Amino acid sequence: MLKILIDLAKSPRIVLDKEEALRLLTEYAVLKKSRDLEEAIRIVRNFTEYLGYSRRKFEEYINVPKDPGDALRGRVVVHRIRLFMDGAREMVEIVFDRRINIDELVSILKKMGFTEVVIEEQRI
Repeated sequence: MLKILIDLAKSPRIVLDKEEALRLLTEYAVLKKSRDLEEAIRIVRNFTEYLGYSRRKFEEYINVPKDPGDALRGRVVVHRIRLFMDGAREMVEIVFDRRINIDELVSILKKMGFTEVVIEEQRI
């Protein structure tokens, strides 16, 4: 079971291991071309370097560079990324832009092999 959490800012977030996150971002990049997707793929590919960078800067999340034109047109897909270790596993939390299509995200995840995808909204 995979959980998509929609936070208080209405941004969907998902936690996957590095390889699954890279596959998800690559599948999304086939559908939509944007600078933030390219940058997010680069960050996840270079997991170790960016994890060290975020620890040196004492930042939990890495803000993904975006093209201002994409942001104005609503084409931004990835808002920010959090890299962390769960034991020996390299894990990635992807915070998507609030304007993405959730159904599109779920269909990509099902195509990747996740049979049960749960969408949960965060409450106060």
